[in-house]
Amino acid sequence: MALVRWTARRPDIYRNEDQFEDPRVEYDRPAYSPRVDMVNNESTIVLKAEVPGVDRENLDITVTSDVVTLKGERKNEETSENECYLCRESRFGTFERVIPLPEPIVSDEVRAVLKNGVLTLTLPKAEPKKAIKIEVD
Repeated sequence: MALVRWTARRPDIYRNEDQFEDPRVEYDRPAYSPRVDMVNNESTIVLKAEVPGVDRENLDITVTSDVVTLKGERKNEETSENECYLCRESRFGTFERVIPLPEPIVSDEVRAVLKNGVLTLTLPKAEPKKAIKIEVD
């Protein structure tokens, strides 16, 4: 069986009656969300998030003892009227990513570094709580 490409013919995609232009397909994409790598070391958790094109001013990082929340915005580049994209796979807009942590951390000592589009968070682990013995009266 031969496969035949199906193309919707809508009136708004014709420039004139003799010239046919393929319709632009808009895929239902999820909201922009940075990809994350997390490494569990002996004394720290290192979290790396890909945020290319996001400025420091457009990043908001919130840390609690068990959750990291990344919020930000990647702004769309301005284009002139003469430009027509042939392909556009870059995503723009606001994002929010909530990342649960495997262990409690000391949120006051978190370090954040943004370099070459990669945000690196160094999250020091909290000391495990020691068991105490309770005397019964």
